[in-house]
Amino acid sequence: MLKNLKKFKNTSKLPLYQFSTQSQAELVKNNINNSSDNIGNDISAYQNLILNFNHHKNQVESIFAQFNYETDIKPAVEHLKSIGFNQTFFTKLFVEQPLGFLSAKSQKLNGKQLQSDAFEVVDFVQNKLKIEQSLVKHFLLKLPEIFEVGTQEIENRIQFLKDTFGYSDEEVRHILNYYPQIINNQYKTNITEKLYILQNWIQMTPQQLAPVLHKHPWFLNINDTDFKTNLKTLTSRNFKPEQICQMIEKDPQFLTLNKVNFEKAFDIPSKVLNVPNKVYVQHMTNDPRLISICPTTLMPVKYLVMVQDYLIPEKIVREIYINYPEVFVKSIGSLKIKLKYLSERLNLDLANDAQFPEILKYNYTEVIRPRGEAILKTQNILPILEAAKMSEEEFIKKVEISQEEFNKIKSQVNYSEELDYKRRDFHKHFGPSYQKYLEEYNQKFNQ
Repeated sequence: MLKNLKKFKNTSKLPLYQFSTQSQAELVKNNINNSSDNIGNDISAYQNLILNFNHHKNQVESIFAQFNYETDIKPAVEHLKSIGFNQTFFTKLFVEQPLGFLSAKSQKLNGKQLQSDAFEVVDFVQNKLKIEQSLVKHFLLKLPEIFEVGTQEIENRIQFLKDTFGYSDEEVRHILNYYPQIINNQYKTNITEKLYILQNWIQMTPQQLAPVLHKHPWFLNINDTDFKTNLKTLTSRNFKPEQICQMIEKDPQFLTLNKVNFEKAFDIPSKVLNVPNKVYVQHMTNDPRLISICPTTLMPVKYLVMVQDYLIPEKIVREIYINYPEVFVKSIGSLKIKLKYLSERLNLDLANDAQFPEILKYNYTEVIRPRGEAILKTQNILPILEAAKMSEEEFIKKVEISQEEFNKIKSQVNYSEELDYKRRDFHKHFGPSYQKYLEEYNQKFNQ
C-alpha cells in the first residue's frame, strides 16, 4: 500500500480509508507535500532494513506517518550499522523497541519518548560500560528498553546491583556482557522477590547469592511459580536449607524445571530402585545435575538400557546409583558404548563380574577402550578395573607396551561425549530407539 503513495501528487485525493486513522493520513499527506520525491526512497529504505516487511507493514506505516526517513531515522540506522546491525538485528529491534530507530531525544512514538538515541546509547555501552565490541549489538537487542528509559536509568540499575550484591565494576561488566537483561524493566522485582524467598525459606544471604548470579545471571528470571514449588518439593523430601543452598551455589539449573519434571527426578531412585531418602538427598546435594538432566527422559532411558538391553539386575543398578551416581550424569551414548565394549569386546559378565559396576566411573575414550585394546594386543591378563586405576606410566610398564604403540591405540579411539546437557536434541542423539524407550518406561511404571 505504501509504495503506491508516490503517485498521489494531489494530496486531496489521498484515500483516507487505507489508514487506521484520519490524523495518520493527514500526517502522511504533510510528509508527501514536504518531500514527495523521497517517498519511494523512504519505503525502499524500510524494505531494505526490515525482513518480512509486509508482516510489519502496520508498524512501518505508523512510523512513516510521523517521521522522515532521511532526517529522522537514517542517522540512527547508519550508526547502528557501524556496530554490526544487519537486517535480522534491525527487524528484532523494530519489533522490540522501534524507538531505537529515531535520532532525536524529543521524538515520541506510540506515546513513548526516546530518552537516549543510538549515538548516546552506543557510546554509553562501549565507553561507560566497556562492553566487548563484538557484543554491543547483542546488548542492545537483549536490553532494548535502554532507548526508552535512558542511560541514566541503566546506571541506576547497575548501582542497585552493586549495592545489593557487592559487585565490582569488573564483575558487573562480566554479567552485562552476556546477560544484560538482568537489569531489564522487572529487575528490582526479580531481585527483591527472589532474595525474600531465599532469605526466609532457606536462609540464603545476598552474599551467598552474589557468586551464583555472577555465574548464572539468568537465575533471577526463573519462573516464580516453578521456583517456589521446587523449593517446597525439596523441603518435603527432607533437604535441609543448607543443602539447598549448596545445590544452588553449584548449579541452580535444577530450579528451572516445571513441577512435573522436577518431581519425576525422584522417581527412579525413590520408586524404582528404592534408594534410601538420605542417600539420594546427599547425592543430589553433591551433584544437582541428577535433578536437572532431563529426569523424564534421560534417567529412565539409562535405567532401561541397563536392565533391558544388557540384562543387568536391578540390584546392581541400585548399587550404581548408591555408589557411583556420576554414571547417571554421564551421557546415554557414553553408557551404551561402555556396556557394549565391556560385554562384547572384553567379555565381562556384567551381572556377575566383580569389576562391574565400578569400571563404569572411568572415561571410555581416555581410559577404558585404549587400555582394553592394549591388554588385548599384548595378550595380558591384567583386569580392566586394575588397569583403569593405574597411572598411564604404570599401565604401560605393566603390560609391556611402548609409549609410541599406546599413543597409536589412543589415537584410534572415537571420541565419546561423557556429559549430558539439559537441552540436547534428544531424538537426534538417541536415534529411532528413543521413543521406544520412553514408551516402555511409561508402560512399566505407569507414568
